[in-house]
Parts: sequence; C-alpha cells; structure tokens
Amino acid sequence: MALLPAQSAEGFAARRGALSGLPALLLTSFFLAFGPVVLALFVLLVFDVALPGHSVPTLMSMGGLALLLLVARGILAGLRRHTLGHMAQALLSPLLPRLDEATALLAQAGKGGDADQTQIARDVDSLRGFLAHGEVEPWLDLAALPLTLLVLLMMHGALALATLLGAATMVFILWRAMRLERDKNRDLLPLIGRRHAVMAASMGRADVIRALGLGGKARAAWHLANQRLFDLLIPHDKTGARLQTIARGLMMATLVAVTVVGGWLEIAGHASAAVVVASAACSLAALLPLLRCVERAQALASAEQAWSRLDMVLASVPAPAPKVGLPTPSATFSCEGLAVAPAGARKPLVQGISFHLEAGQVLTVVGPGGVGKSALLRTLTGGWTTPLGQIRLDGATLDQWDAAALGRHIGYLPQNIELLDGTVAENMSGFDPDANPQDIIQAAQDAGIHEMILALPDGYATWVGAEGRRLSQSQAQRIGLARALYGRPFLLVLDEPTAHQDTGGERQLAMAVAAARERGAVVVLAGAAGVLVGISTHVLVLQNGKVLDYGTRDAVRERAQARRQPSVTDKPASGPANGQAPNADQSDSGESKVLS
Repeated sequence: MALLPAQSAEGFAARRGALSGLPALLLTSFFLAFGPVVLALFVLLVFDVALPGHSVPTLMSMGGLALLLLVARGILAGLRRHTLGHMAQALLSPLLPRLDEATALLAQAGKGGDADQTQIARDVDSLRGFLAHGEVEPWLDLAALPLTLLVLLMMHGALALATLLGAATMVFILWRAMRLERDKNRDLLPLIGRRHAVMAASMGRADVIRALGLGGKARAAWHLANQRLFDLLIPHDKTGARLQTIARGLMMATLVAVTVVGGWLEIAGHASAAVVVASAACSLAALLPLLRCVERAQALASAEQAWSRLDMVLASVPAPAPKVGLPTPSATFSCEGLAVAPAGARKPLVQGISFHLEAGQVLTVVGPGGVGKSALLRTLTGGWTTPLGQIRLDGATLDQWDAAALGRHIGYLPQNIELLDGTVAENMSGFDPDANPQDIIQAAQDAGIHEMILALPDGYATWVGAEGRRLSQSQAQRIGLARALYGRPFLLVLDEPTAHQDTGGERQLAMAVAAARERGAVVVLAGAAGVLVGISTHVLVLQNGKVLDYGTRDAVRERAQARRQPSVTDKPASGPANGQAPNADQSDSGESKVLS
C-alpha cells in the first residue's frame, strides 16, 4: 500500500496525485514524532528542576509550555488529517470515472472474477476510509520509535535495550497479523461474494420464490453460505484476537521491564526518579503505535487488496482512445455481414445479418423463440461487440462514435425492461442530473403515458423500486419505452415492446413509432406480435441462426405465403406421418403467426 504499485494509466495518475501531498504529510508526521521527546523533557524538568528547587514559577512555566505544545500537536494532527483527506480525494478521483464501465465490461466478457460492482464499491470505501478516517495514522506514528529509542539511549543504554527488545517482538507480531489478514481477505472474498449473490437473489425475487414454494430452499442456501463463511472466519478471528492479546501483554511487560531497569538504575545511583518516570512514558509512546497497528492490521490489508483490485480492473479494460466528434446521425442505419455472439462463445447465435434502412423506415425482426432476436438487438445498440461484420450509423461504424454521444443517438428498450431504483423521471432521463423537465415530459407524451404517470401516487416523482417492482409490468414497459424515446434519438431499438401490453398499449406503441418515423428516426423492433409487422416497412426473418428472408414487408409476406403453399407433388396430410419431423418448409419459423 505504501508504494502503491500501479498497472493502469489511471493508477499511475492516482499515485501521482496522492503522492503530491506526501511532503506535507511527512512534515506533520515528523513534528508529531517529537511528542515523546517533549514528554520526556517535561517530566525531567518538572521532577529534576522545578520540584527540587521548590520553584513555583518554573513549575507553572513548564506547565504552560507543555499546554502550548499540546495545542500545537493538536493543530498538527488536524493538518495531517486534512492532508490525508485531500490525498484520499486525489487518489480516488482518477479511478472513479471508468470503474463502473470497466467492471461492467469485464462482467460481460466473463472475466470479472471477484471484481463485481458491489465489491468495487466496497473497495472504494475501504481506500477512502483508510486514508481519510485515520486508519493510516498509527503507521505514520511509527516514525516516533527511532526518536524515542534515541532519547532512551541518552538516558541509559539499558532503558533503550529493554524498549528495543519489546518493540522488535511487537514488530514480529505485527508481521504475523498482516500476513493473517492478507490470507483471510484472499480466502474470504469468494465466500462473501457467494453470500451476497444468494441474498440479492432472495431479496430481488422474494415474491417469486414464495410463489414457487422455494422459500425453504432459499433459506437453506443462505444458511449454507453463512456457515461456510463462518467456518473460515472464526479461526482467523481467533488467531487475530490472540495476536492482539499477546501484543497488549507484551507492551505492558515492556513497560514493567523498563520501570524495573529504571528503578535499578536509580537505586544504583545511575539515574534519578525522574528518569524512571520519563523512560516509562517514552516506552509507552514508542510501543502504543505498534499496538494500534496490530489492532488495525485488517484495515491496511483491506486497503492494499482494494487498491490492487481497482487498478487491476482499470488495467484489464484500457481507456478508449479519444473519438473525433461526428455529426448527429440523420440518414441511414445498416449492418454488413453481422455475426452475433456473447463474449466467450465459440459459435455465433446468429450470423450473416445484412440490411440497410433509411430515415423513417421500420424494421421488425421475427423468428421462433431462442433464435437470437434479443441478442441481435443488443448488438445493434453496441451492448455486445460483434466478432464479425459492421454496424453503421450514417456510414460510421459504432466504434468510431464516442460512447456518450452514441448513447444519446440510440434509444433502447430491452426485453427485461431494466428499470433502476429511482423515480419515474430519473429512469426516463437515464438518471441525467442535468435533465430538462420539459424533455422528460416530452418523452412521456411521445410514449403516450403522460396521463398514466400523473395518475401514479407521486406522478413523475413516484419511486419505482429496484427493477421497477412497485409498478406493474405493463407500466414498467411503457416507462421503458419513454426512456428509449427520451431526447428523441435517431435510432430506436425496441425488444418485445408489446410483451406486457393490452390492445391499448399496442395502439400507443404504434402511435409512438409513427411519430418517430415522422421525425425521421429509424426503428428496429423484435417480437412475435402481428402488430409489430403491421407497423413496419421492412421485415427480417431469422431461423436456425441465419437469415431466412429480408426485404420490404409486403415482399417478405408474399415469399412467406409462397413457402407455405404445398407443391403439386405433395400429398395432403393432417400432419407429419409416423412421428417424422417436418421439413424446412413445414417448420414453424414464426412466419405463420406474424406474416399472414
């Protein structure tokens, strides 16, 4: 942690920013390290000068000076804490902007490991807490140990030796504690992640779990995850507590030893009683930071692993090169030989996708369930990278667009809707802190749900809950449609937009698509409802991972009708004889439901 080893560009920038405060930190820590020295001098002056001379003025002046030094020490401690807060800010500021995106991309690629978004948030809090909340201060106070040993040596070598032996043993205990905490963090992290996954699943789908009669099994899974965690945690905690107990006992034993040595020196006439008191005070000041480090070894180990994980995430997903700003798309959207596959898949779900759409045209993708319609639409938005082929907006491939700009030009309604825990207005605006209320209302009106939102308990300020659980599926989907329409993007990609809608909802969708066409947008739809084909200008039919047909709606319908016509050599039959599978022309590609 002290060296902050970095691999990512953001890690190097964070280290530079944090280390810029190092001179002020070292300076304040240096002066604070003189605290034991001042304490020893105060004791010696009081007991060896003021009291033997019965000088009240000397005693009062020594007390006043000590109070001033204590005030100065408090000011220095406050300045150090202030410096640590700035260092924490300088350390985290370069890391935060890309962490969320990088973690999501790693998870999408199946390479996230233990660096999920919840763990990343805990790592950020751990780093900030270690620096800004004083967890690092005991380690800085260790700078007082050499000075204290030097003062003890000046009093007598035996006093310095006794303190040095105790400090060396406590350093060994500190090393063992640090090793224990690092091993514990490494072993416990997968189990903590498993427990969090079980808890999230139970909380997010509690009603479904009860309805399926899985409540007992969910509780058993939660209990098992906790039991495995405790089985590993309890031995580590016992060992850590034992080390802390030994460290406290050793500190007290060292104080006793120093006091005994000082007393022997006083009896032998080699030191005064003031030296006994001063040496005990110095020894305590030297050993107390070591004890605090042993007790807070977990904080340092957690901060080290947090820094390593954050830097690893950013190094695994390099920052994209700056993009040249492109004009707002307004003319075409096309695909050329596109293949669709999730990250790490050996075989594409769909391949050979090619089409060209002009402004104001609507494409509906149809096909049987599981053929890859949703995967295709997700790839069209840039959500999945394609192993083959190109997707172009106004002739520019998606990787030529800045990610933020691309998001403004594409409106997407996923099949699972994906509302977040926030208000209706926040979800519609994509949680844009600078969202214009008029744009939010305009999106609601474009989706035909302005009156529906006003009828909600708090209107646009209604809290939807995680995944929109406080809304019906129909309401959530229509708010998802308004979110896709927010900002009036050029490309609208709507996956199963009528899945939870009645006839009124389908009519509102048709009106929203018609309005989008009127302003020159390109719309891509997917679903099995005939209403989607009815409002489209083009149709793409998928079957067996390939394009079965593509063209204008009427042309595709004619070809589908021709494929369903039996040839003159075919014999009428009520179905496949003897349990034989139908041929390709007889198979249900989804056309019979939507292209008639």
